[in-house]
Amino acid sequence: MDRVADMVRAVEAPVFWFFTLDWAAWQYISRVRDNTLFLSRVIKMPAWSEEEIRALVELRSNHAGIEPDFNELVLPRQFEDVEHETLEDRNQFGYYRILWNASDGNPIVSLYLWADSLRVLPDGTIKVTLPQLPESGELDSVSMTTLLTLRVIAQSGEASEEQIIDSLRLLPNEVAAALTFSLNLGWIELVNDKYRLSWSWFRSIMMVLTRQNLLVRKT
Repeated sequence: MDRVADMVRAVEAPVFWFFTLDWAAWQYISRVRDNTLFLSRVIKMPAWSEEEIRALVELRSNHAGIEPDFNELVLPRQFEDVEHETLEDRNQFGYYRILWNASDGNPIVSLYLWADSLRVLPDGTIKVTLPQLPESGELDSVSMTTLLTLRVIAQSGEASEEQIIDSLRLLPNEVAAALTFSLNLGWIELVNDKYRLSWSWFRSIMMVLTRQNLLVRKT
């Protein structure tokens, strides 16, 4: 943030600067550097609505040229009394409501869950199953070092092993072990020598970090 501030101040021309931060990174930065932030206005973007998530999924499905079949979808009991003209309409309504809740209104997570919900039959028919978040049980039982490592990655968006070590002030071999463990389980990805949360696990990891009071809850 200091380097960004110096760059902004060095430009004397009338330039409009726009920066985006994930909420986890913003919660950290706004607390640590509250008195020195140079931002003139902060806009907090809301989570996507159920209707917006549905429109996104349908748009991407149309672009991919697929026609998913919702007819054999088995919904939880609370959707049995939902009134719609056809079974397909009711199943679509129930599916998108579950998808929206599971993704917490995150469009990228929604698309990953959507893709994982599709089953291609031998005749080419594409059936839709219920979206499922990965089980977080193992996340709840990992070491604090691993949870802290995941928190640094969540707050940074992406971070190298050296940056994580500098942030946590832990022994390099402890951080290396946590990264290897998380990488093997698919919780994180290594891209251009930096680690980031995998989108398929993003929601589950954020929920566990929040539950462990390692991240501030969204308000």
